[in-house]
Amino acid sequence: MTGRELMDSLTAAFGYQWSPAAHDAQVFESGPVRVSAPLDRPATVEVRAVMDDKAEVAQHSGRVAQALAPDVASWIQDQIAQGLDAYMQGLDPVDPIVTAYATSRHRDSMTRTATGGQVDVVFVDEQVIGDELYISFVPDPPPTRGLEPGGGLVLYPSGDRIWAANPDGTNPGLFVPSTRTPHGVDVLGWSADGSRLFYRAGVDLFAVDADGSQTVRVGALRSNPLCPVGVADDDCQPNEDIAISPDGTRLAYSLQEGRESDIHTIAVLDVASGQVSRLDPTRAPGVDMPSWSPDGTRLVFGCPGIGPRTDGICQVNVDGSDLRRILPSMAGDISDLQWSPDGSRILFKVDGDGRAELFTIGPDGVDLRSLTSDGLPDFAHWTRDGRIVFLRWERGSAGGPSDRGELRIMDADGGNSTTLDTTVAAQTAAGCLVCPYPDDQGRYVDGTHDINYRSWQPTSGDQP
Repeated sequence: MTGRELMDSLTAAFGYQWSPAAHDAQVFESGPVRVSAPLDRPATVEVRAVMDDKAEVAQHSGRVAQALAPDVASWIQDQIAQGLDAYMQGLDPVDPIVTAYATSRHRDSMTRTATGGQVDVVFVDEQVIGDELYISFVPDPPPTRGLEPGGGLVLYPSGDRIWAANPDGTNPGLFVPSTRTPHGVDVLGWSADGSRLFYRAGVDLFAVDADGSQTVRVGALRSNPLCPVGVADDDCQPNEDIAISPDGTRLAYSLQEGRESDIHTIAVLDVASGQVSRLDPTRAPGVDMPSWSPDGTRLVFGCPGIGPRTDGICQVNVDGSDLRRILPSMAGDISDLQWSPDGSRILFKVDGDGRAELFTIGPDGVDLRSLTSDGLPDFAHWTRDGRIVFLRWERGSAGGPSDRGELRIMDADGGNSTTLDTTVAAQTAAGCLVCPYPDDQGRYVDGTHDINYRSWQPTSGDQP
């Protein structure tokens, strides 16, 4: 049964009314029932609600099961009853189908249908966001892909899963060992040598060795893995822009000192030990977005400018010594700092007065260059060969950026700017390490206003 046939059947039998989901136009929902596009293919369905509405989930999942997989309808109700018992006892992690995370526990029971599909009944005990129950129906589970030594694998998050494909876009599959969570997953990036991948599942951070030999949960004993041991969450607000060291052994980011404070400090986390070191000389208002030098010895980051309503760029050794300001002042907000692969330039974006432009500067603070002038560039990244790929937004009805745009690539000095095709194969050929791409409707942002992007595994040839 296709997604459209299922929707029509539920409408005829029970009066369901369908509309695109607010968070994702590729999903059609009626109450707690969500059917994923494309609707002309076998139905992929999820029935999800908070635990207070568990009876409603049981009722709707029963209706879906009778239409799609009547052979497992009674199994679903049995698993809901067993899961409720386990939930009332706190979802004991001793249970082999319970997975414990920093702030949640998930109980996932799975079975196959007579037609080869898969059904999951999942209970989520979440300390921060709230408890949930959901039942998913997948007609034909996709193949899985693991990391492969040698590099070149392309990863892209979609909903609550991470997908992987070959550099030419062939053989897509669900990435393993990534974790499915109801709060989404995100690829943080690779180490520059391609030896390690970092991703986020909910609030948990994971590091995966490229040969698949080891998966590490970063800061596993803390509710927020980026906060120092013994520091309360209210006194530690990590910025989500995390920089991965070239060898994958450390993470750099900014820490906000409390929810109401404007004071930030650059911090470095050792992945193996989980120890967080604050670089105290960097402590200042608005410090953020560090980027590693290719040799892993220094960090560049945004810092306060000299003068009102200005930002600057600073550099520091990874031990906190030799702090220096390489760009004293620039009108607007500086963000998205990235050291070039060969270490010769630093790329950054400046936002101000409803416009954004791209610039580069030498690591010694000389030779500031303006690369764009139309006020619409965003999400810029270096390519393997030292060019810059970026998204140029279309103007919306109010004059500002819309959710649609054009992917472009240019030389490091801003010359030879041309349109870049958005297929995986074309982006691979262009040397993308991170590249945005549009959905089927031409939009570059998802329902939560995050950019859709792909991330390429670096190879040994990418090292300067």
